[in-house]
Amino acid sequence: MVIKKTMFNSHLILSVEGHFTAANIVSVRKTFEEITLEVDNTLLFDLSKTQHIDSSGIGMLVYIYKRIKRRRRTMVLLGLHGQPQRLCNKLHIGRFIQCMDSQESFFKQQDLS
Repeated sequence: MVIKKTMFNSHLILSVEGHFTAANIVSVRKTFEEITLEVDNTLLFDLSKTQHIDSSGIGMLVYIYKRIKRRRRTMVLLGLHGQPQRLCNKLHIGRFIQCMDSQESFFKQQDLS
């Protein structure tokens, strides 16, 4: 799993490439916790290059979401597709974490608001 962090305006974009699974979570948990403290506005969690996610990956997303929400910030999942999308749909993740197709669709919506 590769994590890339970028900023665009006041939005923190976190891209996860590869497999977001229990085998990888342990090594990046502290990184994710630190990142939640850096969010000034919105955390855009880009999963467009994530091929697989398991229950530990979902658990980490929910954990991060709760930390972000506690700080009165917003988290959006971007680019869900394939197996990650099927699992998130099955677990109704979209009921409490906003999901969008891409970074482009998020920023387009921001311009229209």
